Parts: sequence; C-alpha cells; structure tokens
Amino acid sequence: MSMKSEQLAQSIQATQKFAEAKATEIPGFEDIINELAFIAASLKTGKLSIQIFSNLPILAQALKIYLDKCQIIDLYYQYKISDFPTITKNNYSILILKSNDKIGEQETRYELSVNQKILIGRNPKSKDKSEVIEIALPNYKKISGNHIEIKPVINSDRNTVNWEICDLNSRNGTYVNGQKLQGCKILQSDDIITLAYPNKSEKSPEFVFEGTVEDNSGEEVKAELIEGDIVCLIFALEDDLGDDDKQFIQLLNEYQIEKLYIIVNTLGSDISSQEIKTRLDKINQFIKEIKFNYSYEVVALPLQSVYPQNNTESSNQTVLQLESDEICQSLTEFGKNHAEEIRFKQLTDKLRSQIFIIEQFLQLKSDNLKQEIDKIEGELQARSKEEWQNFIERLLKRVEEEREDFFRRAKAEINRSIKNLTSEFTQNSISNKVKSFIDTLKPVVLKEDKQVYIQLQPENGKDLQEAMIEFSQKELIDWANQELARISQQYGGGGLDGLIKRSYENLNCIPSLSLANSFTEAFSNIDFEKSLQDSLMQIQSKKSYYEETVTKDLPGVGSIFIPGVLGALSLSSLFGGMPLVGTAVFLIAQAATELLSFVGGSLSQSDIKKYKLEEQVTKLKELEFNYYQRMAHFLCDRLLEDIILALEEEEWQFKKNVNSIYDQLIDSINELNRKLVEYQKQQNSLIQDKAQFQQLKSNIESL
Repeated sequence: MSMKSEQLAQSIQATQKFAEAKATEIPGFEDIINELAFIAASLKTGKLSIQIFSNLPILAQALKIYLDKCQIIDLYYQYKISDFPTITKNNYSILILKSNDKIGEQETRYELSVNQKILIGRNPKSKDKSEVIEIALPNYKKISGNHIEIKPVINSDRNTVNWEICDLNSRNGTYVNGQKLQGCKILQSDDIITLAYPNKSEKSPEFVFEGTVEDNSGEEVKAELIEGDIVCLIFALEDDLGDDDKQFIQLLNEYQIEKLYIIVNTLGSDISSQEIKTRLDKINQFIKEIKFNYSYEVVALPLQSVYPQNNTESSNQTVLQLESDEICQSLTEFGKNHAEEIRFKQLTDKLRSQIFIIEQFLQLKSDNLKQEIDKIEGELQARSKEEWQNFIERLLKRVEEEREDFFRRAKAEINRSIKNLTSEFTQNSISNKVKSFIDTLKPVVLKEDKQVYIQLQPENGKDLQEAMIEFSQKELIDWANQELARISQQYGGGGLDGLIKRSYENLNCIPSLSLANSFTEAFSNIDFEKSLQDSLMQIQSKKSYYEETVTKDLPGVGSIFIPGVLGALSLSSLFGGMPLVGTAVFLIAQAATELLSFVGGSLSQSDIKKYKLEEQVTKLKELEFNYYQRMAHFLCDRLLEDIILALEEEEWQFKKNVNSIYDQLIDSINELNRKLVEYQKQQNSLIQDKAQFQQLKSNIESL
C-alpha cells in the first residue's frame, strides 16, 4: 500500500472513531458508521470491480471464466454478474377533478389504468366494479346518476393508448372545452371537461385530462443497479442495439464509471468479418453520437456456452474458444497503471461525502441547540431561578388579594340581597309577594257533618297549602339562580368568572408552557329545589287556635259562637301523603239556610258584607299571611345558608386550583432551567467536537 493510501486509511480510521463516539448523541450516525466500514474494507481489498451485464447469464459466466485465466488480472479486479436491466419510461394519463371552494371540494387526481374504465355521475353504478372506477359527485344536482364514461382505446400497434369520453345520454349534457359533446370523442391532453354546464360553477364540476405523463422513477431505480468501476455489456452479433440497450448505455453516461466494454459475441455466427466490422462500427458511431464521457472499447469475442463435461474433468470447467485476448491485455494494463489511483480517488471522494454528511449533522445539532437555548432564554426573560421564584410569589400574592377582596364583597352583596328579599319595605320582597298572593284568595263555603266552613282558596281551586309552597318555591328558586348569576358575572367586578379568568391569565405568565387550567365551572352542583324540599320536611305538623271568641247575630240564624281556627301545616300532599291543610275555618253552630246555598262556591264581596263577615275574612287573611311569611323567611334562611356554603366551597376550590397552577409554574421553571443547563453543556461539548472535526476534515482535504 502506497504512502497516500496509508494516509487515507488513517483518515478513515480517525473518522470512524469520531463517528462511533457520537453515534449515541446524534441520530443518523449509524448509517455513516456502516458506510465508513465499507470504505475501509474496500481500501484494504484495493481492487476495482467489474460488473458484467448480459441477456444470457451463461455468456456472462463464460466471460468471467475467460477473464479469470488472464495473468495477474485477479490482483486488480473482483467481479459481479448482473441481469441486463430493462429501462422504460412509464407513460400514463391522469384525470384531475378541480377544486371547488364554493362547495368545499378539494382537487383530486385519478391515474387512468388501461385495465379500467372511469364512470362519473351523481350516483354512478356499474355491474363489474373490478373493471370500473366510480367517481361520485352527489353535491351536483344537475348531473345525471351515470353521466359520462371515459375508457381506454388501444391502438393497433399496442404501444400507445388513447382515452375516449362518452356522454351516457345525460339529462343536461357534457362539455369538452366549452363545446357540447355529441356521443363520444378522443380526449387530447389539457382538455377541460364540464358536466351539465359549459363552464365550471358551484353547479358544475370541472375535470382536466392530462395525457402521456412521463414517470422517470425507473431510471433512478436502475441507476442503483450499476455498482461496477468497469462495466461489460454482452450483445449478440445478430441483434442491433434495441431501445432498452441504448437507454442503458445513455444511463451509464450519466453514472460515474471508469471504463465501458461492449462485447459482441461472434461464436456460431455465419456473418463475415467485414459484416462484423460494420456492426462494431455502428455501435461505435452510436456511442460517439451520445458523446460518451468515459473510456470505452467495442470488442468482438467468440464466447461459447458453458456445458458440464461428462468425462473426468471438473464440472466447473468450460470450453471457451477465443480468437483474441484484447480485453485481457487491456484490463491488465489498465489495472497496473490506474487501479490504485482510481481506488484512492473513489474512496477519498466517498470519505469526503461522509465528512460532508457529518458536518451537516453537527451543524444541524448546533442549530437545534441554539434554537432551543434561545427559546428557553426567551421564555425565562433573562430571569434567574430565584428571580422567577420571587416573581411568581408576587403574582400569587396579587391573586390572593383579589380573591379575598372578591369573596368579601360577594358575601356582603349576598347579605344585602337577602335583606332586600325579606324586607316588607322592599317592593319586590318575598313578604310583599306573599301578601299580594294572599289578597287574591277567595273565601269558599264548605259543609261537613252539618257544619258550615268558610275557607280561603286560590282562584284556580287548588289547595291553599300546596299553592303557597309552589308559589314560594318558584319565587325563591328564581331569586337564588339570579343571585348565583350575579355572583358569577357581576359581583366584585366581573364576578367569580372574571376573577378566575384574570387569575389564570396572571399566573400563566409563560404562554409556551400551556399550563393546565384546573379551574372548573362555578356552582355546577347546586340543587335549590331539593334543598327547599328538605327544609320543608323539617316543619312539624301542628294545629293552633287563635284565642278570639266571638258571638255574632246573623240574619235568620240568631246568636252564633264563632271560634277562629288556624289549620296545621303539612307537606304530605306534596310527597303523596295526606292532603295539605292550610286554612282558617269558621265553625257555624247552626247551619243557616242562606249560607247552605253557597256550599261549594265562593262568597262575593257583597255576600261578605251581607253576612257581616268582613272582620273574619280579614283576620283569616292576616293569619295566613303571618304564617306563610314566616315560612318564606325560614326558607330564605336555608337558601342563604346553601349559597354561603357553596361560595365557601368555591373559595376553597379556587385556592386549590391556584396552588395547583403555582406548583405547575414552579415545576416548569425548574424544568426549563434544568434543560437550559443541559443544552448549554451540550453546546460547549459540541464546540469542542466541531474543533476536533475541523482538524479531521483538514487532514482529509489535504490528501
């Protein structure tokens, strides 16, 4: 191995050591390490590669056996036999459904297959779905269910395909380039197809036909098959170069090889020497025309097929007739003069390409580290960990002060509101509403066991107790819900919702952290109706009598003893038990004929005056008002307790959520500082790595 090859080996070894040390730190270095190992092995071997292509593998094997017999040729070359590739450009056609923003339709591309037809319509249906691609357009009401068909038409030479569009007797017609289609038509590239209307609109879809689109991906794939430094192509003398052969030679011209041998097999041919020369000249002329970039030779050799021998000779032996040793001499001379130089240049270029990749990886890592460091420093706003701690503490103190102020003011507002609700001096108080309701009650005459009763009833005939409970519940629940709405949205400047929003915005001082908002909807689990029902259940059933005893002279009745009675309060009817009784009853000692006529009905104002019952009815209403006012106040107290308890629960939950966000902030700041220290450490280490790498790169560039 020459001195410069030794230097190359040392550079490869140093690069391998550097890459292996960074493999765990930088993703992608594994591929670099594998490529460096291949370069090192190739340098150690020091041989060029000969790649043989032939349509008949047995001829390629015959050429290899021939080359093996050349003297000292194996010192410079190793072999690879490959199938002769077929290189063709895949041409195909596509149909493009253009986007339509007015109906939210995106552009869609359909590759046309010679084995399938295209059926387009509002609701296309075909018998054999394996042979048809159905394109449904349900958003276009003016097109037919099966509107058009596009099908392949194979030409007589079977090398090209045309595409024919046919209107399937659609209701509103088909248009190609704005012209109405009559029957069928062969499509041309860039034809514009619209259905139902001459131009594209929200009512008409638009297709564009693109024919003969070339797919060159096959060439790139085939280029990967070329692995030899020296390429040998074997052709039969009788055959001219085909299109695939010519395309492959042109592909070789674009690929970096050292030399090309085109070998024409003359064995078994009846063609004269002059005709052989003419054929070779024709191949030479083609290669000159394409301006082949590399050294090449066109050689005629009589290669005989390889057959196993039936005698005692080894089965690997072959009969090979040779008329010339031109290739052997040429390859031997080329190997002696150029093999090491070519291999050195090739491997140096490969090593430099890996150096370039390593440099890109290092720069990418450097850029990423800088980006991450800049991002974190921007988030930390040049504050130290201790400064952030103090800053967050100040934020927390501000939030706590707002919390204390809000809940203090909210409780004061609630107490003021409950006082207004229960005060007899407030127009919309519950007391005045109860009084107004009692004033609407009508005295009703009832008879039971020869006794006549006068009872107050609502105008709708409901039981008074039941009606009063329904009335009180509705009024108080409405007030409680309105109060919660005021707590949530008004009290304390924006309500509890405003406090929560401001507090989260204040504490979420690093937007990129996306702190979890643990605050929940306020007052989400309060059931005032159940609370009132539970409160009413605590009132014990009882009867009480007011002490007044009165003797009255009623017309046609005489002297009557009238005690006043206040009925018991019971909630049993509300929950399916005994009927509710909440009445004031007057017992008449001896039924009056006049009053008996009113049994089951209500007394008018004139009737009350006639029988001089004004005082008793008034007294009766006063008793009912006093009782139900006390009940309403009792329920108000219970609702107030529920609201205050709920408010205290919300305050506790608020504190808990603030503490949760505070903990997230502190943890996030600590994590950001930890990452910053780690990234800065990696950055410093990378600076040292890049300095070491630059020395390595400089050594390789000097080779």
